[in-house]
Amino acid sequence: NREQTGNSLRFLSRLWWFDGNRKQSEFYAKEAIAVLEHEPSTKAKAMAFSNMSQLQMLADRSADCVKWGEKAIAIANEFNDEEILSHAMNNVGAVLMMQPATQEKGIQLLEQSLALAIKNGYHEHAARAYTNLGSGPVKIMKYAFAEKILSEGIHYCEERDLNSWTTYMLSWKARLYQETGRWKEATSIADNLIN
Repeated sequence: NREQTGNSLRFLSRLWWFDGNRKQSEFYAKEAIAVLEHEPSTKAKAMAFSNMSQLQMLADRSADCVKWGEKAIAIANEFNDEEILSHAMNNVGAVLMMQPATQEKGIQLLEQSLALAIKNGYHEHAARAYTNLGSGPVKIMKYAFAEKILSEGIHYCEERDLNSWTTYMLSWKARLYQETGRWKEATSIADNLIN
C-alpha cells in the first residue's frame, strides 16, 4: 500500500527530526515524497509535502518551503482537511513573514493557521503557530507584537502541558527582553530555563 508506506516514511522523518537528526529526517522526507509524488491526491501525500515544507523552513530554504507548502495547501483544500491546512500554512507563513515584501501575507497565514488549530483543538499545531508568530517578529524587531503573541502562546502551552513549546517560547521572550534593554527580566527567564 503506497499511501501507508509513504505516510510511515513521513512519520519516520518527523521522529528523526525530534531526535535531532536532520540528515535522517530529510532522507525519510524525500523517501515519502518519492513514494507518493506521482500518486493521486491523498491526505498522506499532502502531509508528506507539508512535512518537507516544514523541513525547508527550518533549514532557511524559503523558496523550497513555499513550493512544497503550496502543494500541500492545494491538496488539503481538495479534502477540506483543516489540520493539514493549518500545518502547511504555518510553514509558508513563517518564511513569508521574514521577507519585507510578503511580511503581512506571512503574518495573515500564521494567524489563519493558529485560528484553525485553536478551533479544532489541534494543540501542537497551535503551539507551532504561536511559536512562529512570536519568534519571527523578534527577528524583524516587531517587539510589541512579538511580546503579545509570545505571552499568549506561553499561557496556551502552559495550560496544556506542552512543555517543549513553552520552553522554546520563553527563550524567545528572554531574547526579546535582552534586545529591548530589559536585562533583569531576560536574565530571570534565562536563569529559570537553565536551572
